[in-house]
Amino acid sequence: EEEEEEEEEGAEQTLTLQSMFEVGQVVRCAVRGLSKGKSGGKRIDLSLRLTAVCAGLAPDVLVEGAMVPAYVQSVEDHGFILSFGIPGGPKGFLPRKSVGGGTRPLERGAAVDVIIVGGDGKGKAGSKGAAILTVTADPKRVAAAVTHEADGTAMATLLPGMMVNARVRQVLDDGLSVNFMTYFTGTVDAFHVGDAAKGTSSSGGAVADPKEAHKEGDRLRARVLFVDAAAKRVGLTLRPHLIALKPQPLPKAGVAFTAAIVRRVDPSIGVLLELPPASASSDTPVAPSMGYAHISDVADEHVDKLEKRFKVGKVVRARVTGHRALDGVATLSLKPSVLDQPFLSLEELVPGMCVTGEVVAVEPYGAVVKLAPGVKALCPPNHVSDIPGRVTATKVKEGSKLKFRVLSVDHAKGRATVTHKRMIINSELAVIATLADCVQGATTHGVVTGVEAYGVFVQLFGTLRGLAGLQDLGLAADQTAQEAFAVGQVVRATVLRADKGESKVRLSLAPGGPSNGGKGGVDRGEGAEDGEREDVGAPEPGTVIEEAKVKRVDETTGNVQVILPGGIPGVVPAAQMSDHAFTGAALAAAFKPGDSIGPLVALEAKPRRSILSRKTALVDAAREGKLPGDVTQVVVGATYPGYVASATQNAGVFVRFLGRLTGLAPPSQLTDVAVAGGVDPEDLFPLGQTVLARVVAVDATVQPPRLSLSLAPRAVGASSPSADAPLIRSLFTDVDAVDALAEEAAAAAAAGGGGAGEEGGGTFLSAATVARLAPGADVAGIVHGVRDYGVLVDMPDIDPDAVGLITFHQLPTAGGANPETEEAEMPEVGTVIAGRVLDVSRRDGVV
Repeated sequence: EEEEEEEEEGAEQTLTLQSMFEVGQVVRCAVRGLSKGKSGGKRIDLSLRLTAVCAGLAPDVLVEGAMVPAYVQSVEDHGFILSFGIPGGPKGFLPRKSVGGGTRPLERGAAVDVIIVGGDGKGKAGSKGAAILTVTADPKRVAAAVTHEADGTAMATLLPGMMVNARVRQVLDDGLSVNFMTYFTGTVDAFHVGDAAKGTSSSGGAVADPKEAHKEGDRLRARVLFVDAAAKRVGLTLRPHLIALKPQPLPKAGVAFTAAIVRRVDPSIGVLLELPPASASSDTPVAPSMGYAHISDVADEHVDKLEKRFKVGKVVRARVTGHRALDGVATLSLKPSVLDQPFLSLEELVPGMCVTGEVVAVEPYGAVVKLAPGVKALCPPNHVSDIPGRVTATKVKEGSKLKFRVLSVDHAKGRATVTHKRMIINSELAVIATLADCVQGATTHGVVTGVEAYGVFVQLFGTLRGLAGLQDLGLAADQTAQEAFAVGQVVRATVLRADKGESKVRLSLAPGGPSNGGKGGVDRGEGAEDGEREDVGAPEPGTVIEEAKVKRVDETTGNVQVILPGGIPGVVPAAQMSDHAFTGAALAAAFKPGDSIGPLVALEAKPRRSILSRKTALVDAAREGKLPGDVTQVVVGATYPGYVASATQNAGVFVRFLGRLTGLAPPSQLTDVAVAGGVDPEDLFPLGQTVLARVVAVDATVQPPRLSLSLAPRAVGASSPSADAPLIRSLFTDVDAVDALAEEAAAAAAAGGGGAGEEGGGTFLSAATVARLAPGADVAGIVHGVRDYGVLVDMPDIDPDAVGLITFHQLPTAGGANPETEEAEMPEVGTVIAGRVLDVSRRDGVV
């Protein structure tokens, strides 16, 4: 009775594909039928059942030394009972000590290749007397086992996976014709020829031309790839990864290569390319690999003749879109539209990534967004609109192409969620997606998912959820959580603590951080307690401060806290560091406590600090008295510099000057020419951006007064043709300022014995070198090398750290060359070459 119960329990165990197979495992299959798929493509129905694969075999093929497929029929204490899928054939027994070093434990139903080592003592292997055959699954023995000719060998007894001794009968243009087992003839496809002899192939592995690796009469070992008994066709492979029964390392999907080399052109079919190895990337094999681009994937437009567009040896850009694991090659695309895609698979998405997608459907459960071919994400209802509680938006409709930000990615289920909330998309705060990211004090943006009497639940990135208790909400004494927060509201959350054992995150939503948490003791915003605060005497708006000292740089926000003359505290917000976003970010990262910063202009005077700007356009205008702080100072028709305070789809762009003086530029006044479908002010004008605004009208009869503005370039240029000069000048002065700060940091690090420092400050060019390399200067150098992006030149007489770069179209021989058909003549390494300086990058040391 106990034995019957155990058998019943074993039969009731659920088989899973994960326990039976593993990714990269080589398996045999039988073709059941051919048909057309739902989308019109070809459909091949396969079967992995051994009874179908071994349909033509008889028990007498199970001889000692034979390598055969099997599957685990039952798991016993000392080993595994196997079935060979041959009707009326014996069973196999695989002792546990003979399993070998597999990557997964064998369970019932698992497929495994074995070698027969003997019978059970009642008879020999292959005889009718052997009820159970002893086998081994040692990977090395299985991979090295060779099948030899026997009396009963026939086409029907050949199985894919058999290793045979073969001889090259003929070398073909697209492969090889070989003989094996005396009477059999097989073919080797061009993708399955062996590697070239060491040192004879530039690719270091697979060859493009079979003649590079083989000649008639060569004796070699091949593995049977397929058997078509009806047509009497046998395919074989010589690829090392299949001979060894190991997966071929291939670049991950999405990896892009800038210097893939064309190795073979198959007219009307495709192009074989060699992919260079990677020195430090884990996404790319350390040895060269091969990839194939079908003719439909070589260009966005239709291509008729590949041989005219591609020549052997040509260097092209390529991106991996998939794998042909059996052939050991990557599937490639050369289409510019694919090359420029930020990602091609769900695996490349990470929480916090900003993406652009097309809304393909709007359902009650959210908007379905297509991010890339084959990659879709869901924008949940609470993330469709910026307005809390609203689950629809006029912009989020079928066919719209919008910006989103990835919230979470579930690789196991193949799902991703995104948000369309503008505040999260534009957030520069840290992305907190795992418990490891939950460092005490870290701040990020999140979305309220629930409001209870005891606190507020907040969704962060990934699958993280946090709770802000009632005392950490920053509420007023008579305020409730329901009054202050709503589901779908974007909030700024600071991590108080994280319990990794229980996966709980405690947050603070109090303005100003957790130190101000608690009822009755919170910072309710600027100006809320002005009467209780001591006025520090901040300078009036419009005052220019020539120099201040940096006190601290907030790494989270990028804001720079400064001390003005007289000890007055001030802050330069990250958006006010420069007229240009990228130089502003570089400056904020370069400033250190104690550095001098200036000139600055005071924007607002707060009781406890001064709000300042380092924007050159605002500072210059304030010096000249052309930066208004009151409506009485505004002249209709004049142009003033300002910065974007906010932007909305319906209203337009709100521009702020000094103090709280703000004007509105409606959507019709943002561009010179009307754009079909309108423009998105939020995309064109990010918060803090410097703009030049022309005053169209002033209505002082209402409170507050209304300023109507125009940001259209023609309108601005008509009133002041040189109004954009400070913007252009500030770009260069800010770059110089970044270089000067980096040079000072490097000098300080060197003086302190720290070398060049972590910032790599010792690599940029000195001011003396830059003076000798002014644009237009004639210089001479020595050719160091030729890369796929240009010619590198050393200039030891000027600065050994300087690297000259001559792009191909700047070479003397490039003027008459047709880039489609001809190549400019490349100078040899060591040649002395003369040139004229176009530009200098001090940070990179490139001329």
